[in-house]
This record gives sequence, structure tokens and C-alpha cells, in this order.
Amino acid sequence: MKEFKPKEVQLKLLEAYLNTETKIKITELCNKVGYKLTTYYYDCNNTGFSKWFSNAIKSNADRYAPMLYSSVISSAISDKATTEDKKLALQVLNIWTPTQKTVNLTIEDFLNEQEKELE
Repeated sequence: MKEFKPKEVQLKLLEAYLNTETKIKITELCNKVGYKLTTYYYDCNNTGFSKWFSNAIKSNADRYAPMLYSSVISSAISDKATTEDKKLALQVLNIWTPTQKTVNLTIEDFLNEQEKELE
């Protein structure tokens, strides 16, 4: 099978998608980069395009992890944090799972350990 090579407009679509910080409809995204919506849907039926686009998005997902961690931790250590906020943070940080009866570390202890590792 021939390797898929994205067209310029497909590369623009991917770049626009990855640089969009909010949810956006595919219609708006296609219009933004000059990609006809009918062509986009036609291309989605192409296995090469679909795999390429999906893999490109997945491989870029890691760049959002620091923002996610920061947001979860900020929520958990705020004055308005609920027990559920704290549990979520502990789960995201792999400190605690719902099956555990006790927490091995507090969020503050975890953050202190992280700071020490950076020193």
C-alpha cells in the first residue's frame, strides 16, 4: 500500500486544529484554512488520511498534560476545593486510586517532593 502524503490544505487543517485552544466546529476550521467541507468528508473516507490525521492528533496530545496537571492541582489546593477535587488531583498524579482506603501522600507533600527533585 502506498504511503499517505498529506496535501498542503490538510497540513493547514491539522496545524489549525492543533493551535485551537477552544472547541471549534469542523465547518469553521475548514473555512478558516480554505478546505472545502465536502472535500474534508471525502478525505475522511480515505484510510490513509484518517490514520494520518488521527495519529497526528494523538501524538500531540502530550503537550496538554502540563496544563491539565496545573489546572487539577490548582483546583485541589484552592480554598474552595472539595474532597472530590482533592481525590481527582491525587488520582491524576497517580498518588491514590479509589480502591485505596488511605492516601499515602497529601497534594502538598507531593508538590514539595517535586520541587526537591527539580533542585
